[in-house]
Amino acid sequence: MTSYSEKLLQIRKKFLAGLDDRIETIETLLQQATAGAAATGKELHLAFHDTVGNAAMLGFDDIAEEARAAVNLVEGPANSGEPVPLDRLAALETHAASIRQLKTIHESAS
Repeated sequence: MTSYSEKLLQIRKKFLAGLDDRIETIETLLQQATAGAAATGKELHLAFHDTVGNAAMLGFDDIAEEARAAVNLVEGPANSGEPVPLDRLAALETHAASIRQLKTIHESAS
């Protein structure tokens, strides 16, 4: 029988393995937002918010912190339906890149 800690480790590894897909989705949404697609604000909010919740639940506090900072940047435009301002898009790209780097660090440590 698998112990709780072994199951948790498997779930954490699965989350990290799927993080590339999440980040690629976020990067695609950022490209669409840069092209002026206002609807992507809500989608960006959801993608980063989902990452916050899952990362925090699994103990990846640094990843959750980066994603939470991104949620804060996109929350206003997401709620108002306005396009995400270009300066925020650049910051969101930075947060996405940081999440990818943190993922690599966590994979190396496990």
